[in-house]
Amino acid sequence: VACSGSQCAYHADRVVVPRNLTSPVPQDVSLRDAAHVTLGTIAIEALRRTSCTFGETVVLLGAGMLGLLLTQLSAAAGVYPVAVDTNTDRLDLARRFGAVLGIPAADDDGVRGIRSVTDGFGADAVIVAAADPESVLINFAFDALRPGGRVVALGDFGMTIDRAKFFRAQATFVPSIAYGPGRYDPVYEENNVDLPINAVRWTENRNQAHFLRMLSEKRIDLEPFETVEVPFERAPEAYRRLLGADSPLTGVMRYPVGETQ
Repeated sequence: VACSGSQCAYHADRVVVPRNLTSPVPQDVSLRDAAHVTLGTIAIEALRRTSCTFGETVVLLGAGMLGLLLTQLSAAAGVYPVAVDTNTDRLDLARRFGAVLGIPAADDDGVRGIRSVTDGFGADAVIVAAADPESVLINFAFDALRPGGRVVALGDFGMTIDRAKFFRAQATFVPSIAYGPGRYDPVYEENNVDLPINAVRWTENRNQAHFLRMLSEKRIDLEPFETVEVPFERAPEAYRRLLGADSPLTGVMRYPVGETQ
C-alpha cells in the first residue's frame, strides 16, 4: 500500500495507518513511484480547486516537484498549463510535460505571454505553488487572470494583496488543503468514517487512489524527475541535497529488502 498522513506515515520499522489514509498500489506501479502518493495527491487537490474544465488555461507559479506534477495532471485533463519559474531547466521539463508556455519571471512580460496564449483574456486560474515571503506572486496571479478567474493558494508566500489588482481581476481566492476533503478531520481519518460519494466525490483517499491509477496508466511519468536516492541509513545526505541551492526535485529512501521492507 501507499500511505499519507503526517500523524502516522512515519519512517519506522512498523507503522499503523488508518484505512482512509492508505491505498493499494497497482501491480505495475513501482514502490519507488508509489512513495510519491502524498505529493501527487496534494497536486491533484490543488488542480481540483481551480475548477478548471477541458480547454481552459491554468498558470502554475513554480516548476518544482508540485508544479511539474501539476503540469502533467493539467495536460492529462485537457487543461492548458503555463509554467512560471526562474529555473530554465525546469521550464524545459515543464514543456516536455505539456506546458504551452514557459515563463522565466513573474513580471509584465510574463503577463503579456499569458495573454498571448489565451486570446488576450488571461488565464482561467492560477496555482501559486512556490515559496516566497514577498507578495509578488499573489499579485502577479491577479494580473495573469481573466476577469472572474480563480487563484489557488498552495505554496507559502506573502499575502499583502494589491486591492486594485484583486478587484480588477474579480478574482476568487481559495486555499488548497493538503490531500483533499477529510484531511485533518479525526472522524474521517482516525475513525475511518468515509464521506459519502454522493456528497463528496473526491475525498483525500479517492484522490490518493486516482494518483496511483494515473501512474499505472502512464499518464504521470516520474522517470525524468531528478532524484536523490539513498539507503535509509544515509537519510541525512538526502535531506542535505534537498535543502541545497541546486536541489534535486525529489528524494527517495530505500529500506533493506528482507523480512521487513
